[in-house]
Amino acid sequence: SNATGGAYLIDPAGSDGATGTPTKTLTAAESGNTYFVNIASNTVYVQLPAPENGLKYKFILHALSDNEGTKDFILQTSADSVDIMGHIFEDQAALTEITADTSMVQWDTSDGAATVGDWIEVISFDGHWYATGVANTAAAIDIADARA
Repeated sequence: SNATGGAYLIDPAGSDGATGTPTKTLTAAESGNTYFVNIASNTVYVQLPAPENGLKYKFILHALSDNEGTKDFILQTSADSVDIMGHIFEDQAALTEITADTSMVQWDTSDGAATVGDWIEVISFDGHWYATGVANTAAAIDIADARA
């Protein structure tokens, strides 16, 4: 894995990502990277690789994503049988639990606008992804048992 990592922009041009055709499918070699996600014009789907102990990725909503109310950011696992679990601190007051059967975490901006700097970080251990994150607008976060 990449010990230091780098910072990269995910900025899709011209088409929305989808479960079957992710905007970006991550590899183990990209572990340690931070991705700035621009959802100003297109929905971004990022697919995590199969879990391996120690794989780690961070995603931060780019400045151009601020107050976006139409396009979404979706983080999904490699398969519905692979889970993300943890918590996202929201709205300066509440926690949303990412339950053990979750395969997708979504900033659903039609439920609440995205905010620049919202973030989620995941690290893999024992076949699962563990997540922490922050979202300014509580209504924006949706979790799902299966990838949409």
